[in-house]
Amino acid sequence: LPICSEKESTVLKKKLSKDFPKLEVFSFKELYPQLKQMQSMMDVFNGITFSIVMIVVFIGILGVMYVSILDRIREFGILLSVGYAYRYIRLQIITESLFLGLSGYVLGTILGLVILNYLKHYGLNLTMFAEGMESFGMDPVIYATSKSSYFISTFFAILFASLFSVWLPLRKIKKLNPVEVIRSIG
Repeated sequence: LPICSEKESTVLKKKLSKDFPKLEVFSFKELYPQLKQMQSMMDVFNGITFSIVMIVVFIGILGVMYVSILDRIREFGILLSVGYAYRYIRLQIITESLFLGLSGYVLGTILGLVILNYLKHYGLNLTMFAEGMESFGMDPVIYATSKSSYFISTFFAILFASLFSVWLPLRKIKKLNPVEVIRSIG
């Protein structure tokens, strides 16, 4: 019987044991304890993969923002020299970074949900490995599941990466000497 959660599995096991007292009912984890260890390893692997992806996202946003700021360093110098407050420049750069990160998050989430929806309905067909999968009691067609926590943690990781990645470029602007910027123009 396909069961989605451990809680459902426990409830079903109790119900079947009660309805069929002569039968011995086992949960999937009791039948295949090595799968619990494999699941723990997969959780660690997923955490490492998620961390690597977030580092790449951070470096990507940092690179884009740093180049963007270097290209406009004269603009910022002129704005500062005519009395434009640093906090408005900082707000503009943070807004740009958030827009970049969150628009990528939204597009990625939409694409991810489309793929997840397809895999929930049609599954990933691994019939070429059917014999090995069936020896573990697994169906050769794997259907996707998702948790809202995946999307929430990704949202906050992208938000953090977007905000933290502007720190270095903002320091460069803060140290900017408007007089030297104006001299370099002429």
